[in-house]
Amino acid sequence: MLALAAVSCVCEARAAAAQTASAAAKECFERALQRQLDRAASILNDWPRRYAARHGHVYLDYYTATADAKGFLKDERSEDGLHPNVKGYAAMAPLAEKAVAAALARRLSGARAAPGSRPGSVRPAGSAP
Repeated sequence: MLALAAVSCVCEARAAAAQTASAAAKECFERALQRQLDRAASILNDWPRRYAARHGHVYLDYYTATADAKGFLKDERSEDGLHPNVKGYAAMAPLAEKAVAAALARRLSGARAAPGSRPGSVRPAGSAP
């Protein structure tokens, strides 16, 4: 009976160790996956800015004005983290007005930025490019 109890304890200890290792491996995998997803999102989200710069278009950056550290809309600017609410649109409106004014001014003047420059990026005041 004592030997059976000892075997049972060893089996339980091994099972607990395996479960802990599995949890650690899963956490490691999830962190690595999240890093890859963040990198892919960054590359994808950067594409329109680069396209606008290459082709001399005005680029409107809503993201900097509305996103939180996780890349979702700030809580006060969204009910679901994805779609803007009244406060979200209020933060976006002046940026849209500025971008439209810049695009119209460029069109009326016949000017076009040199390809590869950073023309007309419309960002919130005080934000870095």
